[in-house]
Amino acid sequence: MVFAGLFAALPACAEPVNLTTAYQKAVEYDAQIRAAKADHLVSREEERMAISQFRPNVRMSASQGRDETKSIVPYQGSPYLWRSVL
Repeated sequence: MVFAGLFAALPACAEPVNLTTAYQKAVEYDAQIRAAKADHLVSREEERMAISQFRPNVRMSASQGRDETKSIVPYQGSPYLWRSVL
C-alpha cells in the first residue's frame, strides 16, 4: 500500500532527460561552477582594465559663445567727428 502511494505522488507523464540536459541542469545548480565562472569574469574585466592603461587617452571639449565689441570709427569725410558702432 505504501509503495503504491509513492507512485501516486509522482507526475503521470515525466519528460525524458538526455545526458546533455542533465549536464546543463547540474551546471546550472552547482555553486562551485557558478563561483568559478564569476571569478573568471572578474579576472577578464581586470585584464581589460590593465590593458586600457596602455591605450592613449583622448579628451575633447567644445564651447560656444558670443562676443560683442564696441568700436569708434570716424564719419566719412571728417576726421573730427566720430560715431559709435556696435
